[in-house]
Amino acid sequence: MNDKEKWIWSRRAVVAGIGLASIPVAARGQAACGGPAPVRASEFPDLSAAVARWEVAGGTLLLDRDFDISSPITIIARRGLRYHLITDGPRLLRYVGPRHHWALCIYSEGETPFRIEGNLTIDGTNRVAMPFFARFENVSGELRRDFLVRGLACRNAKIVNGTSGVDGTPANSYGASGMLFSGGFDRLSLSNVSVKDVTRAAGSGISGSKGSLGIGVTGNLQSTSSARHVTIEDFEVCRIDSEDSPLSPERVDMDGVLVFQTAEEGGTRPIIQRGTIREAAGRSVKVFAPGGGGVTRELKIFRSVSSRYYGSVDINHQHGDGLITDIEISYAGRAHDLPTTSISMSSGTGRAKGFPFGVGEVRNIRIHDSTGHPKGALVGLQYNVVGDTSPRRYLFSHIVDDGVSRSFFLPGALGTHGPATIIIEDVDVGLSESLFASEDPTQFLRIQARRSHLSRGRELPVKVSYSGGPVPRNLDVRVDADASVSGLMTGPHRVVRGDC
Repeated sequence: MNDKEKWIWSRRAVVAGIGLASIPVAARGQAACGGPAPVRASEFPDLSAAVARWEVAGGTLLLDRDFDISSPITIIARRGLRYHLITDGPRLLRYVGPRHHWALCIYSEGETPFRIEGNLTIDGTNRVAMPFFARFENVSGELRRDFLVRGLACRNAKIVNGTSGVDGTPANSYGASGMLFSGGFDRLSLSNVSVKDVTRAAGSGISGSKGSLGIGVTGNLQSTSSARHVTIEDFEVCRIDSEDSPLSPERVDMDGVLVFQTAEEGGTRPIIQRGTIREAAGRSVKVFAPGGGGVTRELKIFRSVSSRYYGSVDINHQHGDGLITDIEISYAGRAHDLPTTSISMSSGTGRAKGFPFGVGEVRNIRIHDSTGHPKGALVGLQYNVVGDTSPRRYLFSHIVDDGVSRSFFLPGALGTHGPATIIIEDVDVGLSESLFASEDPTQFLRIQARRSHLSRGRELPVKVSYSGGPVPRNLDVRVDADASVSGLMTGPHRVVRGDC
């Protein structure tokens, strides 16, 4: 939130009289003891009126009928009150007003536990960039409370060029998101949620800030205005894309699930599990959690659309470690118009003191590929922190790919600045060029392989340059492998031993 936005929100707070001191002591006690009687939305002429009552009183809002939303709704949650939004069955909120950034926004400055439970769909009708926005940017430290969401579905979000008919600001100011949680939360738990059809008009995105996103968790990574614990489970995301033409430079930032989390003492690594992601054109999962690595597991991913301008990474741990396991990926159609890297554990920055890199583990991966075109690599391990000599360790086990990849992994500068070990076990893939490609002097890289079939044709070199050509002998790397490994050249490129 910039200074202008902070001023706008502070003025709104003053006008609405929402300072903590303005809340009657009796009302605070009432909320603590279970809150007032539920606000029944059907008893009000429109949803805005029902929300206005709920905002002041706290407690429960019962959505007991469907509503068309004729103008964006912002709930300014009052400190010390609890909020609980429920439905009495399947309910639909459909935005029919002028183009705006969101249909339903929850704003808080702290001390506001929030729960959304039931069977609720918010349809942005492509008139808003975000059907649902939890805006907690000013919340940090001990002001954070739990935010729980169960059963929320959001669909039809879109950004365009132009200005909002509500506040006159650029219509693409916030990017396009199905549901976005921004700022400070203690336990942020999302389950049985879904997002469908998030896109943007051609040329309306801005790389790095205004793209297309299904489920997003963001925060200020230089503070505790961040989610301390994150769980996203039993979810579905479908079609996160843009109208920018395939292969155009504007075709970037189209992510299914994104979590950014501060490295924080007492925090836990985010968990993304038991989900299905279809046609997320950029990344299916993007996580930056340098406080101990993320956990991404039990996902099914389907992609047939053209990827980002510089190629897709379907699961990307941008903190460089963590666990990625029990993943099934299916590629078809135009999935490999540009080079695909199925999984990446990349890092361009060192870890803060007290939060060292852990093991990067990728296991139980099954890839179905009917494209007829090669992927760039199965795993990316870019590590470009000059001067960081801390040891790194990766384990790749039980990976099966029925398609073709040029290389098994891309190490970036891994093994150039400090020692790194890669263990490959029980892998069955079809490589076409090499085990890996790099032009760095990866002299500290140690590779161990067991029980793996790496090529379905000729034996391949261990290392080649990015162009696919041979590397100078002084840049070569050997592999510690035994007879249970096939597909790699023998001789100077490979050491055959009995045990690792």
